[in-house]
Amino acid sequence: MLGENLLKDNGDYTEVLGFKLLNFGKLKEKLDPLTEVTNFRAFSPRWILPTKFRNITNPARNTSSILIVLDSRREVDKKLAEYFSTEILGENEVMITQ
Repeated sequence: MLGENLLKDNGDYTEVLGFKLLNFGKLKEKLDPLTEVTNFRAFSPRWILPTKFRNITNPARNTSSILIVLDSRREVDKKLAEYFSTEILGENEVMITQ
């Protein structure tokens, strides 16, 4: 369990071990109504992380990639990132391209 000094709720974001993570639920309540009264189109949570893959039996096949974690249903419903796939992924599903 994280100690009080390691987890800090700051309203729109939570700080965990020094990393600031946006609270999507709170931001959604504030930003979604803007789509009805402004030119603001929409937003969706995304985390972009550099990753490395290690092949323990053949190190020559080690590689790196960019992992994008997102809400595919919200991205499709709000017509964000129109050049991405419109497939909606389920919980614990992943899409891997070449």
